[in-house]
Amino acid sequence: MSQLDLRVVAFTDPQAQQLVSELHTDQLTRYPRADPPEENPADYQAPDGLFVLLLVDGRAVGCGGYRRHDATTGEIKRMYLHPAYRGHGYGRRILHRLEAHGRASGASTVILETGIRNIAAIGLYRSAGYQAIPSYAHSRDRRINRAYAKTLHPETEASWPPCVPAVMSPADPCRNPEPAQT
Repeated sequence: MSQLDLRVVAFTDPQAQQLVSELHTDQLTRYPRADPPEENPADYQAPDGLFVLLLVDGRAVGCGGYRRHDATTGEIKRMYLHPAYRGHGYGRRILHRLEAHGRASGASTVILETGIRNIAAIGLYRSAGYQAIPSYAHSRDRRINRAYAKTLHPETEASWPPCVPAVMSPADPCRNPEPAQT
């Protein structure tokens, strides 16, 4: 079993920046252009923002950010997982942690974007309850860009097991594509 550590870091953390750079490179292999890796670090600072780093057996392999979009909406950005670690529920752990921060900071909705060629991410977002919405970034190529939103419901989300640092096992609830029905 792997030892997981999902920790809050500054957006400027060197390990976080390495993963953001890998994300940028990954996007450029899929699309003719990609958002530059530079961001305003203040967007990811508490109380409204958050940036997390996922370490597996001490190695930084994934990241994701949350920032305030408006008074009731948060935006998930910079979700990335090193290819060798995909398909094991790690991305779901990052996503769940970002959503939990959104709920705790008062957001009732979270939004995010991805590209049409990022099939794994689209599958993750749909299985986590995200619904397709019109693009909210007007400069995006609508043939490529896909935007999604999810309403955060504290009463239904409370039954979803928390994805916190732990030892991952095959029975880990964060590996399941859907929350358990109660």
